[in-house]
Amino acid sequence: MEAINTVSKELLQPRIVLAEYLSDTFVNHVPASWQSLNVLQLAVLVPLGLFLTNTLWTQLKRLRVRWGLRHVQAAPGSVPLLGHALKLMRGTPWDLMHQWVDEADEKFVKIDIAGQMAIVMTDPVRLRRVLNTNLRNYPKDTELSYKTFMDLLGTGLVTSEGALWKKQRQLLSHALRIDILEETAPVAKRAVDRLSVKLEAIRGTGQYIEIAEEFRVMTLQVIGELILSLTPEESARVFPDLYLPIVEEANRRVWAPYRAWLPTPGWFHYHSTVRKLNSYLCDLVRRRWAERQAAIREGKQDDNKDILERILADIKPSTWGEATVLQLRDEIKTFILAGHETSAAMMTWAVYEFSKDEKCLQRAVDEARAVFGTGF
Repeated sequence: MEAINTVSKELLQPRIVLAEYLSDTFVNHVPASWQSLNVLQLAVLVPLGLFLTNTLWTQLKRLRVRWGLRHVQAAPGSVPLLGHALKLMRGTPWDLMHQWVDEADEKFVKIDIAGQMAIVMTDPVRLRRVLNTNLRNYPKDTELSYKTFMDLLGTGLVTSEGALWKKQRQLLSHALRIDILEETAPVAKRAVDRLSVKLEAIRGTGQYIEIAEEFRVMTLQVIGELILSLTPEESARVFPDLYLPIVEEANRRVWAPYRAWLPTPGWFHYHSTVRKLNSYLCDLVRRRWAERQAAIREGKQDDNKDILERILADIKPSTWGEATVLQLRDEIKTFILAGHETSAAMMTWAVYEFSKDEKCLQRAVDEARAVFGTGF
């Protein structure tokens, strides 16, 4: 024991000497006025110093990006500090960016959104280079494009890169095989039938209905059943209260980023909702894992129950832990975000276009009847 204590002292002695040296150096080089600061003053100055350091570091990174893009044609109408933010807020952002690209010499432009630089392009050859052939040179943009949605995307497949992306892609590959489409159709048909009953009930009453919101709820029901085997009632209970408010606030923050910093009642409600959604999904994943392990012991497991079950089937018990729970939570949120918003928007747009063209509407109705029968 004495020998061990001796070795421990010898190992620790250099660290003790270094700590004493750093302590003496720090004290000797700190102005006397700083050494007399009280706890309250330090509580103000230390966070302020960290904020200023982070701001400086951010600005240095932005200057580096600006230097790298110095030869790229800039979109017109930029103003100091805000860049193109005002123009984008006043009009329809996507139409305006498309106009800038059309008018550019090289068919791509750089835009400045309050200091954040971005490239807008529509050329298929350049898009292929960014998204495919030279992918490693273009990291995923979690600081601008995905920033307001990071509470939903987390470290899921959409935002992860490198080894983590490969690990997650391999884990999800079994669950995302093409045969999942065969299961999607009947689930979607049941959801459409439920919405049709609701619409039929108000036919001829003159009552208005927000069809975009109905499509969002419907797509969430489809995804909830496919991924988690949630009933329509469970989806209706969970998603409108715990998921949609987060999406709505994230969409607002895209063009009003200051909302992320103002401690308004909405800000507190947003963070409270994020915590509740995370807790709900983590508890669900833990419960499903426990149920699966119990079913395996009884020889009654169903690997094709839903997408989550297929993912759990590929996870070894030796690798299971809280990190896996958190990763699956982010993947589920990513599935929900990626699957429902685009589908709901597409159906809303389609209904709008059908309302303007009776011939196209009739063709769609005839095709639906041919596929689903006269009871459609």
